[in-house]
Amino acid sequence: MISFTIKTWRCKECGYAQDFEPTAENLAIHFKGLGLEDDQCPACTLGQNPTHIKSNDSKMARVTDPKMKSVMNCCEESDVIAKRAELENAPPAKTMVKEVVVEETQEQREERIEMDMGGMRWKSPEEIAEMRAKYED
Repeated sequence: MISFTIKTWRCKECGYAQDFEPTAENLAIHFKGLGLEDDQCPACTLGQNPTHIKSNDSKMARVTDPKMKSVMNCCEESDVIAKRAELENAPPAKTMVKEVVVEETQEQREERIEMDMGGMRWKSPEEIAEMRAKYED
């Protein structure tokens, strides 16, 4: 798996982060109908921040501190075998049913592994290079 930091804008008031420049045009695409202005924080505008207080004054700023940037993780095609082995070697899943712990059957385990593997998108080196060129900061 490859991980890299991406371009990030973060609200100084509530910590909300996004990976696109907060221009009025971009905000209109992602938050239709809100009429957000340049750099306006959508979380604070909607009151969907930790304080649940609506504010139209909160501003987004480009993050320069690498520790505060968002991280993108990409699974490489070469990771498929290792990921399958990790899932197959993990202990069986357990579920609580009416205060009794039930361990999954081998058939359920195989179905879960296939679902997990099928839900992952494996990137070729070319696709990863393209993503890094587009998003990495």
